[in-house]
Amino acid sequence: MMSNLITTNAAAEIAAAVAAELEKHFTVEATLNLTEAAEAIGISVTVMRQLCRERRIRAIRLDKSYRIRVRDINQYLQDHTQEAAG
Repeated sequence: MMSNLITTNAAAEIAAAVAAELEKHFTVEATLNLTEAAEAIGISVTVMRQLCRERRIRAIRLDKSYRIRVRDINQYLQDHTQEAAG
């Protein structure tokens, strides 16, 4: 029984170490669908789809749908912000 406990504890420690290493390379970020992303910046879903299709805004393509990270929306807005004249 003691050897099973040691094996189980060792396996748990190895699994935790592997998970921690993977987290350094892969993070899951919140994403928005086309409708949510379009509403967030006040454009139509059609225009948002076109921006994604033309790769003018970074998006993740999953099958036939797009997912857009909030940071990519913010980057797009920053890249397209113009200074006020005057």
